[in-house]
Amino acid sequence: MWKKILNDFKKPFFIVFLVIVFSAVVELIKASVLGLLTENLSTILEVKWIFIFIGFLILQLVLSFSKDLSFNRIKKEIQMYFLQQGVKNYLTEDEAAFTKQNMNEIINRLTSEVEVINSQYIQSLLTIAGCIVNFIFATIYIGRLNIWFLIFLYLCSILMILWNQSFKGKLAKKQEQIMSSKRSWISSIQQFYQNFPVIKEYRLEKMEKQELDRSAQEWADSEYRTNLMVDLLGSVNLEVGLIMFLGVYFICGLTARYTNVSIGILMAISQASNMITNPIINFATLKNKMNASEPIVRSFYQRKESKISEKTLVSTIDTIKIDLDELKDKNKVLLKNIHLEFKRGKKYMITGPSGCGKTTLLKTIKGLYSTNAVTINGLTHAEFF
Repeated sequence: MWKKILNDFKKPFFIVFLVIVFSAVVELIKASVLGLLTENLSTILEVKWIFIFIGFLILQLVLSFSKDLSFNRIKKEIQMYFLQQGVKNYLTEDEAAFTKQNMNEIINRLTSEVEVINSQYIQSLLTIAGCIVNFIFATIYIGRLNIWFLIFLYLCSILMILWNQSFKGKLAKKQEQIMSSKRSWISSIQQFYQNFPVIKEYRLEKMEKQELDRSAQEWADSEYRTNLMVDLLGSVNLEVGLIMFLGVYFICGLTARYTNVSIGILMAISQASNMITNPIINFATLKNKMNASEPIVRSFYQRKESKISEKTLVSTIDTIKIDLDELKDKNKVLLKNIHLEFKRGKKYMITGPSGCGKTTLLKTIKGLYSTNAVTINGLTHAEFF
């Protein structure tokens, strides 16, 4: 799904990518400067070092603002896209199909699900992009200085990613349970509102409260179980990250003891290693969030995408003709052997017992059911409005 999103928003993501690359370069420069400061502690109060420090503060402020601005702008565009896509998908449906859907599902899809996509999937995707860039830049930087640091960091990273990837299916399933229980809760509230007079009249408050409590409990439990799994995985990731952090210092100690590598270079390596350690921790945790919310993103893209059809406006109806052998809906026969013609200026009465299909006939003429059996002035429903 992330490839589809990147393809749909090439330009905004390119701008974000440039900001991320600039950020990674600044981080590497900062690591080098810290290494130099370590080797020149005796002159650290000189004016040039003070100006370098102030310059970095200003650069970091501008960089942070630019990243926040670019991230929020692309999230805004994606939010608008999914809201518009949701509305478009509903507008392309025929009236019969639309009216069969639950109102709560429509509301949920166009509001809460879009919020989950933006706050969970897109935010994680943007942050992961930054993690990958930092990881690549730090790999090149550290690899040129000491390969053993890279080997250690890579081994820990691979183990962490494989561990988290094993929970992908479980996280996706739990997210689907959250959205299902949330829809159930909204439906319960709606029924409570609609049935309130009956509840009061027949003293059903206790029973209704039990039903609402049950629905709320299911939603809360689903949220709790999913968040608990994500947080527990995050704790394991943090622990592995701590091992990576301490391992870097351990290797620094061995290197300083048995080689002639300066303390300044080791400081620069340890600082740059954070650009590998932190991204891996964040990558694993954020990927879990993306795996959990991916079914929601997929549901938007998998829904039927069709253009809103333009139809001919019929201002004056001269004839309405229906030649219908059989009309079915979900394998249920609604109408059979209907052959009628209605002409302008004449009056007609349709009679029959309850349930024989009078209303269904009118709905068919109106176009609620997909059939080419009805023509208005010789035009089918696919051609006229």
